[in-house]
Amino acid sequence: MVLPSLVARLLITLLGVVYPSYECFKSIAKIEGASSQQSADVLKRWCMFWIVFGCFVALEPVADSLIFWLPLYYEVKVAFVVYLWHPRTQGATFVYDSFIQPTLLHYEYEIDQKLDALTSKGQQLFQNYSAYGIKWAQRRAVDLFSYIQQSQQAGGRVGANAQGAAGGVNYSAPQTAAQAATNAFGSRAHAE
Repeated sequence: MVLPSLVARLLITLLGVVYPSYECFKSIAKIEGASSQQSADVLKRWCMFWIVFGCFVALEPVADSLIFWLPLYYEVKVAFVVYLWHPRTQGATFVYDSFIQPTLLHYEYEIDQKLDALTSKGQQLFQNYSAYGIKWAQRRAVDLFSYIQQSQQAGGRVGANAQGAAGGVNYSAPQTAAQAATNAFGSRAHAE
């Protein structure tokens, strides 16, 4: 029987995320009464599973686009996920010890350098864009308050004397805050 990709995706989610999550929940409850060595072993085993499964999920789209046509491809994926957490096979421990840990140890310094650079660049971008957003919001608030003040001074109508804020268009007094915002920002919001 050949599994459709949707069924395989559902099985991978159930067997690779839901079931291991529940097992982790049960392990945490058991850890409280166990010795520190047993606790450490259980925690280490599940951490290895989640690291390997994370790598699997990261590489899965690439494999799906390249080798989806192989016979029994989806069945192999489901079997691999079960292999990773099953107590008899302890596949996650084997994959982690054989492939992932040596690779990460070899490239750890470079990965840390790249992560530090990305973090600092992300913080700089956030600071720049948040400052820009605050300035934009301040300008919009000033425009809104100016419009409301001019509208009240003109007795509910902004006419030819208040062309700067209203753009030369007659507006009637807004009945709601939403109308005031639309009148104040309507023509200017698209210009910036």
